[in-house]
Amino acid sequence: MEARDYRPVKLLDRLEGNNHIVLLYDRQEYADLIIARYFKNGLEKGESCIFFTADEPGTVERRLAASGIDVERYGKKNMLRIFHIERSD
Repeated sequence: MEARDYRPVKLLDRLEGNNHIVLLYDRQEYADLIIARYFKNGLEKGESCIFFTADEPGTVERRLAASGIDVERYGKKNMLRIFHIERSD
C-alpha cells in the first residue's frame, strides 16, 4: 500500500495549523508511517515537533531518518525534540 492511499495519511495531509495528536496503534509499521508523515508535514511548514515515547530516542530517530526526515538538521534547529518517558505498566 502506498502511504498516500492510507486513509489516516490522507487525514494528516489535510490538517491545518498547529495540531496535536495522540496515536494508539497495534502495528509498529503503521505507527511509523503515521508518525513520520505527521512530523514531515509539520517540519516542512517550519513547525516544531515534540515526541514523547517509551522507545529510546535513538530508535525513533533511526525510524524517522529511514522515512526520509533529516533528523540531524531538524534536531540542530531545535525543531525536532524526542523525549524518553517511562512506561506506566
